[in-house]
Amino acid sequence: MHTNLRCDATRCIYNNSNYCYAGRINIDGKLADDIDDTYCSTFREKDYQQFTSSIHGDNSLQPITTHNIKCDAVKCKFNENKVCKADEVKINSGNASCNTFIEQI
Repeated sequence: MHTNLRCDATRCIYNNSNYCYAGRINIDGKLADDIDDTYCSTFREKDYQQFTSSIHGDNSLQPITTHNIKCDAVKCKFNENKVCKADEVKINSGNASCNTFIEQI
């Protein structure tokens, strides 16, 4: 399995072994100047009774890649018309921020 999107937000229901199975994700942070101002708005936290995600048994789903990222962080150098053009993306474990964000100067 190959994907250029790594998600360390393991408390998200779409995360399976650091791969994202949401289908498409949205990165918010319209006014973001740094990584901590961005976040994956697709993130949905597992509740305490949910030990596995509903996607774990479905072999038809594939992990998403950076081509499936809608990005509203307009100051990011990888944002081209709200589409992420980074070669690789990493979503942070602590706050589901986009660790790939680099402010365009």
